[in-house]
Amino acid sequence: MMNEIQVYHTKLYYATNNRNVELMSYILHELEEVFKVVVNVHKQHDGLQINELVNNTMLPVLKEFEQVVEREDTSSFNQSFEYLTVACNKCHATAEHNFIRIKNPSAETFLNQNFETIQ
Repeated sequence: MMNEIQVYHTKLYYATNNRNVELMSYILHELEEVFKVVVNVHKQHDGLQINELVNNTMLPVLKEFEQVVEREDTSSFNQSFEYLTVACNKCHATAEHNFIRIKNPSAETFLNQNFETIQ
């Protein structure tokens, strides 16, 4: 599931940079769905309450990002994406997996998808 989340994170980066509100909204919804599965299926791992960690760290940031997108507050898109990335890394650190560090893509990964807004 973490790989799926990382793919969505990457796609969200490109959608955000292209100000593609419709795609951003879709990806944020998909991320939320995957995190809900994580909460329900992987409630605990190595003594850590994964459900609480996701509910307290990731879901509030996703909800805030969704609100920014709904308002089409384009000036806050990049900042909201950065908050999401920070939340990912905070979650990994709390789970004692701080060796997993998420960052912005440095090269376009999905060459077969157009992230521009449809005119």
